[in-house]
Amino acid sequence: MSPHRDKLLQELKTSLRHEKMIARISELFLTETSYEKAFDSVCRVLGETTGVSRVYIFENFDNNAHTCNTVEWCGDGVESVKD
Repeated sequence: MSPHRDKLLQELKTSLRHEKMIARISELFLTETSYEKAFDSVCRVLGETTGVSRVYIFENFDNNAHTCNTVEWCGDGVESVKD
């Protein structure tokens, strides 16, 4: 295969992986029994799909004057730094 074709194939695979991730996240919000469980699961799915070591969800308060790290997911062997 040509380098251009290889690149296009890789982009298609990445796009498909992201589409599956979005579908899985949508399913989680429809099936989980609580938002807390759903957000925990969403962070896991995001982290595992994208290959990052950490995923956070932050919550803003007081018209964005204060921010709180409400949900954290860490990959295997990664230590939590959530406050």
